[in-house]
Amino acid sequence: MIVAIPSKPRGPKRQRFLIGFLSVVLTVLLLWLLGFLVNDIGRTPGPDFDVIVDQHISPDLQERERQLAEDRKAIERQIENQKEIQSILETSTRNSQQTMNQLLEMHRHNLEREITPSEAEQSALAQSESLFLENQRKFQEANEAITLLSEKKRLLDSQSQDLVKELEPLREEARTEFNQAYSRHQIKVATMKLVVLLPVLFLATWWLRIKRNTSYSPFFVSFFVASFIQVSLVIHEYFPSRYFKYVAVVAAIAVVVGIMRFLILRLAKPEKEYLLQQYREAYQRHRCPICTYPIERGIFRQALWTSKGPKLVSGYQSENVSSKETPYTCPSCGSVLFEECAECGEVRHAFLPHCERCGVEKVNLE
Repeated sequence: MIVAIPSKPRGPKRQRFLIGFLSVVLTVLLLWLLGFLVNDIGRTPGPDFDVIVDQHISPDLQERERQLAEDRKAIERQIENQKEIQSILETSTRNSQQTMNQLLEMHRHNLEREITPSEAEQSALAQSESLFLENQRKFQEANEAITLLSEKKRLLDSQSQDLVKELEPLREEARTEFNQAYSRHQIKVATMKLVVLLPVLFLATWWLRIKRNTSYSPFFVSFFVASFIQVSLVIHEYFPSRYFKYVAVVAAIAVVVGIMRFLILRLAKPEKEYLLQQYREAYQRHRCPICTYPIERGIFRQALWTSKGPKLVSGYQSENVSSKETPYTCPSCGSVLFEECAECGEVRHAFLPHCERCGVEKVNLE
């Protein structure tokens, strides 16, 4: 007697969970690897805006613009310096005025008391008055300097505005050419990325198609998912939104059509494993695997059949059922559901591969 071993043992639940977890980790790692490759391709040098500007604007005009900007900044710095000088002079003048007022007040009190001011007091008053007048003179000079510098700044501003009006059309042409060159560069980079990624995606799809029923299918699923996500990211990054929506919809339609085709082919030409799963589930529900008619056999002969399965009638006597199992044929479609085993002669499931008594495998289940 031959005892058959299942071709695909499921394994412990912990081990299946670990395989699933490692599949997710492998997907992330492959996504990183493809991302590094895509980023390296994206570092391809693009057009240089300064070079394009030099092609449209002569060096003399650029030098003139630069010189005007430097002169304007220099004048602004000089105006700020004069304003700082004025601030210092204003503080010094205020202090000199306070000192001079105090000395004048002392001098007035001395005169009222007929006291002649000392030479030191007279000298201090004279120095305060001299310092006050000097600060006022310097403050006025700073005002005049600020006025002259402001006039120069207005002249430079006028020249700068005229130059900007002259350069703006040239710069607009340079920007237009740069944008066109940058768009071509983006298309080039996107093409390079897709040239690398699409063969990877096609290879992953092909491997997944031929290896999906093997024990190593998690490897190919991870490879396919990572490559598909990376291709989607590249398309989303480089294709405009008005085009990407069409690409996304067409891709979704292709996926749905592929799934529908797979399901239809699976129904029209089912694989042995899929048929076996269908047969197992039908026997577990006590239904015919071909037409789903209830299997009215043994204790279920007088059962009440509902949408949830057979329900035994109360008061049913199991002793009325013969203990000897006999072959059984579906009364609806005529399919033989239970038959005699060719090896041991006991009744076995006709649509399951192994006899539950001797374990001999039935090659043809159809």
